Order: sequence, then C-alpha cells, then structure tokens
Amino acid sequence: MPLTEDQAAELALDINEAIPAAIAFAKLPTEDKALVIRYFLDGLIGTDENAVIESIPGLTPEMTEVVTDVVFKLLADAASKYIDKEPEV
Repeated sequence: MPLTEDQAAELALDINEAIPAAIAFAKLPTEDKALVIRYFLDGLIGTDENAVIESIPGLTPEMTEVVTDVVFKLLADAASKYIDKEPEV
C-alpha cells in the first residue's frame, strides 16, 4: 500500500530531524556516545510510552526496565568503543 501525502510528509520531517542528530552524534567523544546509545536503547524497551517492546517474556514492564538498564549500560559502552575503533588497514 503506497504512502499517503501526509504519511510521506511526516516521514520526511522525521528524516530531517534524524540527519542533524546523526551528525551531532558522530562528533561526540566516546563516553558521550555511550550515554546517548544507552538512552536510545532504554527508550526502545520498557515503560517508555514509545517503547517498541514493553517487556521481556515472563517479566513485568517494570522488571524489564530494571534488568535492561544494567544490560544497556554495558552494551552502550561496548558499542561506543566499537564505533570509535580505528579501521584496520
């Protein structure tokens, strides 16, 4: 089903906001990238109103939030180091 004019315009606005954010993110030092990644991941899972996943199967949304907070910090630290890694020649 093709996009409507309104859907296309809304998606274009989202992309317009995402590009400057991606540029600003790329310029951040590693520690700040880790912090941004952590909050990005946190917004995807748990009690956040825009969360993609409410809970891990078998856990309440609140318990999922507690568990993922710890995991996301570790993942964010690792991901930020990988992003800033010098390419191998």
